[in-house]
Amino acid sequence: MAAGIVQYVSDSEYLVKGMNEWSKDWERRGWRRKTGPLENADLWQKLKQVATAHTVDWRWVRGHNEHVKNEYANFVAVRSAEQQERSNGLIPSGFDTWLAQQRARGKYVAFDPDEELHEHK
Repeated sequence: MAAGIVQYVSDSEYLVKGMNEWSKDWERRGWRRKTGPLENADLWQKLKQVATAHTVDWRWVRGHNEHVKNEYANFVAVRSAEQQERSNGLIPSGFDTWLAQQRARGKYVAFDPDEELHEHK
């Protein structure tokens, strides 16, 4: 991945298509859809504002489909919901520890975390 590019990966097809395909039209129409109001327009506006400061590569991955990092994100989200935790900001990742635990169970053994860093060279 080239320097200065943020790769944003989500299992929300709505989010990725919204940013890649639809947000320009929503913005042009005053943050409205063709058929009426845009739900969460304030959040889309904030996201668009933050994204303009970067070159963002919006990517979709199928959720619950053995994508290692998506599975970890789901683990963190479920755990936080069950424990009613709020981060109020950045928290240490914990991905390496989780991955080691998964590998001890025989999962994701072939996953190379560094491979993604070099896939766009």
